[in-house]
Amino acid sequence: MEQTDKPMSGHKSTAFKKAQSLRIGHRATVFEVRRDPLLAQKDVIRTISKDRGFPFVSGSSYKGNWNNDKKEGFGVQINPDDTKYEGEWYDNKYHGRGTLWVKKKKEYQRQYVGDWKGGKMNGQGVYYYSDGSVYRGSFVDNRKCGEGRYDYKNKDYYHGDWNEDMEDGFGSLYCTNGNIYEGLWVRGIKEGPGLFYYADSKKVYAYHLLLQTHFYQLLLQYYRCIRANGI
Repeated sequence: MEQTDKPMSGHKSTAFKKAQSLRIGHRATVFEVRRDPLLAQKDVIRTISKDRGFPFVSGSSYKGNWNNDKKEGFGVQINPDDTKYEGEWYDNKYHGRGTLWVKKKKEYQRQYVGDWKGGKMNGQGVYYYSDGSVYRGSFVDNRKCGEGRYDYKNKDYYHGDWNEDMEDGFGSLYCTNGNIYEGLWVRGIKEGPGLFYYADSKKVYAYHLLLQTHFYQLLLQYYRCIRANGI
């Protein structure tokens, strides 16, 4: 008996087409669009005015791996603000090791190289500032947090503890003129026990009178030991 191909039902046909369109594995560049944020009426396809605007503008473009219709694995994305991300993805977000680039005139320059989690800088990384300063250390949710070193444009540098993008805890500031401050910081300012070494006079100033006690001398030695051993 001769068999004939039966047409697929509407439900099965839709499911089949959906399965075919599901993005899995490596794909060539995928372009996305977004609504024009400058358009007053966001619920129309075209405006009735003479300029007849279109409510959609170019979004990001992505080339890389997919899993179950989500960006996962290695991929490269160029964003509408001309930033570019190269690195690992998970659940449509920057996740793993990756590099964020910013466009300066016609060239891309590194802004951040390091760890990401949930689309934010989390873990160890290096951040390059536009003024030439560089931070190397720990991040939590896009902020400097934990231990890190900040090299200023004038070649001074701070190495120590951070919290919410500010020097906070024990840290040392090394100046190009030879001066050194070593002690405690609170929300970006020197606060509490500390020692200031003046290179010109070769003198050490106790930033806090309690530093003259044996207890605080031991405390500073303890912090130095922690920093030296990377604890």
